[in-house]
Formats: sequence, C-alpha cells, structure tokens
Amino acid sequence: CMLVSDSLSDDVETAKVNIKSKGEPNLNDTAPSYTYVEKVEKSVTNPVTIDNKKIYVGTEYTFNQTTGQFTVITNAGNVILSDDYLNYYTCGSTISTCDTIYKILETSIEGTTYKITLADRYTYQIASTIRSEVGLYETEDDYGTSYIYRGDVKNNNVYFAGYYWKIIRTNGDGSIRLIYNGETSNATGNQTSINNTAYQYNTRFPDPTYVGYMYGEDFEVQTSSEATYNDINALKKYYFADNYTFDEETKTFKLSGNIIESGKTYSEMNSLGDNGFKKYPYSCQGTTKDSTCQFILKINSYVNETRVKAQYIAYSSTSLEATRKDTTSSNIKTQLDNWYQTNIIGKTDSQGNLVTNYIVDGTFCNDRSFASTNTGNGFSLVPNTLYAGYKRLYSDESKTATLKCVNNNDKFSKTASRGNAKLTYPVALITADEVALAGGKHDMKNQDYYLRTNAYYLTMSPSYFYSSHAFALVFRVYPAGELHPWANVTNSFGARAVINLRSDILISQGDGTIENPYILTLA
Repeated sequence: CMLVSDSLSDDVETAKVNIKSKGEPNLNDTAPSYTYVEKVEKSVTNPVTIDNKKIYVGTEYTFNQTTGQFTVITNAGNVILSDDYLNYYTCGSTISTCDTIYKILETSIEGTTYKITLADRYTYQIASTIRSEVGLYETEDDYGTSYIYRGDVKNNNVYFAGYYWKIIRTNGDGSIRLIYNGETSNATGNQTSINNTAYQYNTRFPDPTYVGYMYGEDFEVQTSSEATYNDINALKKYYFADNYTFDEETKTFKLSGNIIESGKTYSEMNSLGDNGFKKYPYSCQGTTKDSTCQFILKINSYVNETRVKAQYIAYSSTSLEATRKDTTSSNIKTQLDNWYQTNIIGKTDSQGNLVTNYIVDGTFCNDRSFASTNTGNGFSLVPNTLYAGYKRLYSDESKTATLKCVNNNDKFSKTASRGNAKLTYPVALITADEVALAGGKHDMKNQDYYLRTNAYYLTMSPSYFYSSHAFALVFRVYPAGELHPWANVTNSFGARAVINLRSDILISQGDGTIENPYILTLA
C-alpha cells in the first residue's frame, strides 16, 4: 500500500520500478531544499545577556543563502562586552556562525553580568523552496531492499496503541518502522517525545564507552597522555591544588593537599609563574575548594585563557572489548524500556487484540565502527575517537548514509536472529543515517520534512569522543531540523521511541494524513 500510494501506480511491481528510477537522494542538501534571504529588526531592546564569559565580535559579517546562517568576520575575536565594541556584530556567544546575529548599539555591565541593551537583530527568512525530493526512496539494509520516506511527506501518519506515529520506512524484510510523534495528531516540540532525558546519566564518567546504547564498565583510575584541553571559561575563577584524592565508593575526585587560597582564572594562574601551575598543577574545574569531579586535570602548560596542555586523571575504561560487553543499559534505553512496559505491554486494540501482536523484533544500529581516519582506540580519553557516522554524514565533502550495520554487536535486537539479542523490548531510537535519508543535514535548517518537530531529540548514532572537552558525543536533531553530531551524552534531549510493525497488518481506515491517519488491524 505504501509503495503504490507513493508512486501513484496500480500495482506493486510498477511502483518499485518507479521508485528505483528516482535514483539516489542528494544527501548534500536537505529535502525539501531552500534558499534564504536576510531579515533585519531595528533597535531591539535587551536581546542578549551574558554571564561570566566572553563573546565573539567582528566589524563585518557574511550571510549564506543556502544555509540561512551568518558568520561574523573581520577583526573578530573573543572579548569582554563593552562600549568599545559598539557597531560590531556578534552571535551573542563565543561562536562565530549562527542563525541570528546582533549589531551592538548599547551595552551595560552589572558585576559579571554583561548585556546588549540595544541592537539591530539580523535573522533569515525563506526565499524559495524546492520540493522535488519527496516520497519513498530505495536503499539496502541488512535484510534486503528498504523503502524510506524523504522530504515533505504528508501520507505517513499512523494512529496505533493510543499514540500518533510517523512511518520512517519499510525494512528489507517487509516490516514497517515507526517513530513516536505524540499523544495528539498535531503535537509539536517536546510533546513528540516520550520525555526529555540524557543519553547517559549526568553522573557518568567521561569516556568513549558512553556512546554505547549498552556498554560494559571495566574501569580503573588512569592518567592519559597529554591533550589540549579547551573547555575553560576565560572569566571563571577555578581552584587548583598540588594533590588530589579519589573516592572509591562514589568514583569521584577531589582536590587535596595545598589548595590556592581563592579562585583564579587560568590567565591569573599563568601570571603567577612558578607559584602558578608548577606549584598547583591539579584542577577539578570547580569554583569551590571542596568541589567533586569525574576527572582531574593535571596542567602541564598554558596555551591561552581558554586552553591548556593537560593530562586527564580519570576513572576510565581499560579496553575496547570491555566497553562493548553490553551488560549495562544506557539511561535512554532504560527510559524507553520503562515507557514500553507501561504504555505498550498489556494494551489491546478495539478488537481486543494485544498491540504487542502487531510489533516485531528489528535491528537498531548503534554503529560504533570507526571512521577510516580515526586515530583513537574507542576507550581512552586521548586521542579523539572518530566514529564512522561522523565521517560519512558530517566531515566528508560528499555525504553518504547507510542502513546496514557493520558489527553484529552493534545490532541491538531482542532475538539472536536479528542481532545481539540484548534488548529487553523491541524498541529503541532512530539512527542518524535514517534522519539524513529522510532529509536532515548538518548545519542546514529544514522547515518541512516529516522528522522536524521544533524540539531537540536524540539518535542512537555515535559521533565523536572529543578529547579537548572530554565529551562523548552522539548525533541529535535540532528544532529547525538540522542533523547535528555534537550532542554530549550527559545533556538531556527528547527521546522518540522507534518500533517495527509486522508486514501483514491491514489498514482498516485512513489515508495517512495528519487529519486522517492510518488505523491498523491484524490480518
């Protein structure tokens, strides 16, 4: 039914031929694709407040009509906001490229709070939209030919088990993959997720282990090789010491021995010479003497006010094999399992059939394979670990996506015939590759494709372990539809449940639109 409806054919085989003739989707652009023009609001009051940090400013800017983004240029740099920078442009933060910039007209300072009190605000608006890539596209997955929806699709809405869903694709075995879309047909924003949650608990340790949907923890206290550490607030005052302790019970670190008398910025510590980092090399990145932390920095040398050469002293994984034992569920897997148990198990349809009879096992790919350019080992904090999805969907000039999963250990499934048999329930998350094939792209807004929700939500695709910040990262989708590789696993974003329906179910009513979604029944 999906195939015939998409190609306006009267039989399935003709529909397949028509879909195949579309060729490969253009992943270097969004679907639909857009061009943008600038939009200016004059004399906006109090648009930006900055606490205890610098901002990036410049005397000129450029505007990209393809992405709708501004880039601040010319004599630009990170500065403390003041009237010295009137008529300069800024994103209002330390980044130089953004969707909205401000021409600074007035400022104010109250303690460590800096405000742009008057500015001209530059944003974007759509100039034109090209909707040529819409409907089903053919690609291969681990089980055969899959047909995935792309672009501004209007007929992929399903009402099932008391919730609204979007069809992502048919799998190669004929089953149908759905993504949760809320309790009402017109849900947007956070209402399209089962909840907002972190991929991992906020108390987890910094380690590549935690890009895993499940993982193993064979950890010990280790000192890394040297890296450039960048996650420093230039204006923030931290504490430093000549020693540290590790609490075996809580697995946290704390400064000990001789501790500096009052907090200092990294620049202030550097200015102390031998009484600075040489005397007090350890930092918990805390703003009080008794702060606890999940790793200690051993500072070897100063680079600038936001960078140092340092080693991590961390409770971290001992081997790649240990990280991939998959004995512990990620936080987001636990949240999805709990939701499924509460809201799906035991529920019946209008004919008294268990809704679980509609759902089949599937493969959910947590692709932890390495990029060909990777230099990391997948378990150490230094150097960076670069995952394959980051390269094919973000860093490669020509973007590619795949629905095939390289390693069986990354094929999360309920049964061994589908993968690693590690799932408690047949539910997980969408992959970044599925988002890309549907029309999402990094750093490019997409106003209209069916996966845009006006809220952040997570994928289960690893991206990067970033040594300079000690961040484990996965892909997420932005409110404006961008596919983005920089979601720290400890930050909270939306969780949208993904399930697979059996191939022989019937449509009892509906045409797949939001107003009249498909209603299903067992054959």
